[in-house]
Amino acid sequence: MKQTLISAAVLAAFAAATPARADELADLKAEIAAQKQAAAAQQARLDALEKKLAGVQQASEQQAAAAKQAAAAPQAAAGGYAYGQGLTVNAGGAQLNLYGLIDVSYVHADHLAAGAATTGPRVAWFSGNRWGMAGRRPMGDSGLDMIFRLEAEYLSQTGEFDDNSQMFGRDSWVGVQSDALGKLTLGYQDAPSRDAIGSAIYGDAYGSAAPSLEEGGYSNNNNFKHLIFYAGSASGTRMTNSVVWKKDFRNGLFASAAYQFNGAGNDGGFGNNTTKQFTLAYAGGDYNLAGFVTSANVNGNTHKAYSFGGNYTVGPVRLNAGYYHYTAQQNAALGDRKDDAYTLSGKYTLSKNVDFELGYVAEKAKNAASGKDGVVMGPIRAFRDGSGATTAVNGNRSTLYASVFYHFDKYTEIYLAGDTLTLKDGSRLKVDGSQKQTELAVGMRTRF
Repeated sequence: MKQTLISAAVLAAFAAATPARADELADLKAEIAAQKQAAAAQQARLDALEKKLAGVQQASEQQAAAAKQAAAAPQAAAGGYAYGQGLTVNAGGAQLNLYGLIDVSYVHADHLAAGAATTGPRVAWFSGNRWGMAGRRPMGDSGLDMIFRLEAEYLSQTGEFDDNSQMFGRDSWVGVQSDALGKLTLGYQDAPSRDAIGSAIYGDAYGSAAPSLEEGGYSNNNNFKHLIFYAGSASGTRMTNSVVWKKDFRNGLFASAAYQFNGAGNDGGFGNNTTKQFTLAYAGGDYNLAGFVTSANVNGNTHKAYSFGGNYTVGPVRLNAGYYHYTAQQNAALGDRKDDAYTLSGKYTLSKNVDFELGYVAEKAKNAASGKDGVVMGPIRAFRDGSGATTAVNGNRSTLYASVFYHFDKYTEIYLAGDTLTLKDGSRLKVDGSQKQTELAVGMRTRF
């Protein structure tokens, strides 16, 4: 009986435990199933991320290859046209600029044809008509840029070259430039003494007020422009066969040095018909100073010149002043020549559209070889060869000039201008021997 009771108790306990174990097993199976489902989802997410990563890597590699191919391929030209600044084309780091200027003048002047007054079109009063191209290109990793300029001058009334013996009668040079080196140019170009690094900042009322490395200076075809010949060389106000160095020292100081060779080395040897020239300028903001020294060998005779001057701007008024001194060996019978000249001028800017200019130039030549100088008979112009002259004269010339400009914008303007030339001593107008001439001009100028 006792044994039976014990067996019954064990069976009862086992029966009671069986449902609990069944529930725990079901829970374990459910947990395992849930974990498997979560693992599958996670694997799916990992597969998606790996696929996305592969796509990004492939796109990056394709972009890098395309960029490498584009860099290796020739670059297409790009650029644009800005009125007054020409057409600029950029390609492969290089830049080419095509530009020009037209100045059309109508002039009334007395004492010209047989002493009578004439009225009509004439070579441009203020600016030589021009078209040209200028370029720049980096020279590898040297830090230097190659630069060049070809510039022709033409007559606006006929379309002919101003000098039919020259295709590029204003500029034909090539060189290199960097901030450290400055600007070094070789070929046919302005004498720096006439540029904005020299006397152009005070030579008349129309040039740049501030020094720069650019060419240009003085007006073009009138009686007061005569002063520019003191800023010349053995070949005139532009240098043939020349080497010119200019530098902006970035502290207000500018300097240049130039040497003009004797072409093929003929006409008396290597040193004959050559020029040495130095300029120095300082940009002071409201005031600017400049000067030059020139020594030229002209057919075996030494011609020397120096000048200094500057300008000062206060409000709408700019004032300019400069002094010039020139000496020249002539032939033994005539002896040496000595000139002194000075200029005073001013500009008043009434508004952005209107400005007025007024100036005075005085030149005094002593014992100068006599000959023709434009419309004047008397002292030949500075740096001309006087070794063949048989007579020498003293001559004085002074010019009072004035103008008014109306600027439609910074590219196009119309103007009214005039000057009065007074001659003294051995200087006379060649047409009738008189010693006075008045010119009046009206014109229009535009840049493109």
